[in-house]
Amino acid sequence: MNFTLENKDVDKELDFVFQNPTITNFVDAMELLQKGKNVAVFFDKPLDRTDNFQITQTLPTSLVDIPNAVKKVKLWNQIFQLCPHLVQTQKVIYTNSDKKLFTTAVDATFRHQFNKKIQFIDQTTPSNLSFLKIEKLKGIVFQEYKFNVSRFFIELLKSFEIQGGKIIFEKLLQTNNNTKIVTGTRNNLTHFLIKTTVPDNFSLHTKINDSKLLLWEQRKQLRVEIINSDRKIVNKQSAINNIQQFVSFTKNDLKEEEQLLFLTQKIIKSILNISKLSLTCSFEHSTMNDNYELSLEKFDIAKQTRIEYLDFKILFHRYGSAIDEMIDIAYELMNETRDPKEIWIKAEDLYQKKYEWKL
Repeated sequence: MNFTLENKDVDKELDFVFQNPTITNFVDAMELLQKGKNVAVFFDKPLDRTDNFQITQTLPTSLVDIPNAVKKVKLWNQIFQLCPHLVQTQKVIYTNSDKKLFTTAVDATFRHQFNKKIQFIDQTTPSNLSFLKIEKLKGIVFQEYKFNVSRFFIELLKSFEIQGGKIIFEKLLQTNNNTKIVTGTRNNLTHFLIKTTVPDNFSLHTKINDSKLLLWEQRKQLRVEIINSDRKIVNKQSAINNIQQFVSFTKNDLKEEEQLLFLTQKIIKSILNISKLSLTCSFEHSTMNDNYELSLEKFDIAKQTRIEYLDFKILFHRYGSAIDEMIDIAYELMNETRDPKEIWIKAEDLYQKKYEWKL
């Protein structure tokens, strides 16, 4: 397969071109780059720049699963250290988790090692969760994390480019017969979005028949993932039937979406092998525990642009240390307009065009 090259930035003969790479393909591309190969990643459409989160699921399901769960938490903590600002705590309600001996063991283990404590709940389902088909909300609340995987992918691409890789968007690409073309492989994972009123930061994990469901608020809608241990393709109608047993919705309220970015333990290990240092978006020597103080510190600098803290916090957790340059851009834009929404929409756009291949 050959492309036609019209890109002056690509001045070397390419050994490999990864077309529309997934995270797994990207790991392969980075490994080849670090072995001295000339590698490019090629996208024939714009990047998805929406915030796309993945919620960790580290609570063990049985006593024998506790050691593996501990390893899983440690692995997630390692990947979080690459870009702490992309991580936010997320309380998850786990139903079907009321075995006293089990929860006591988990509580002791995770409180000791990770400062996580289980909270037991047994209450009438609150009115703001009326879309749930259960009268009682019974189980435990456990601290998980939500990780912005779409932004993480963009930051990985920046790291790839810094190390000498080529990134090409929506251009014609010419390769010779010695260049190997690797087409991005899709993971075939999907999730469902349901139009209903969902409280901010809601998240619940439950089991219906042979499927585990993860429900959480995404952009004011209810996102539902079918979680099977092998992550195999789930029959769509079977999945919908299981969801209908737990959630009230109409056919017109349901939308299926492809889940393009997903980090498995295997992928996380591969990324850690190729990326030992913090990514460029990270604040130097910062951890997740520093996010709140850092966001307040940066907001104190930016507040004269009249941006609200909650709006600023979204940008802080999206861009990390790049927020400093965006603040400078925002103040310059105040010469053109005093509308804070317009200022920051334009500041974000200008930043993306300068650093993130936005055409």
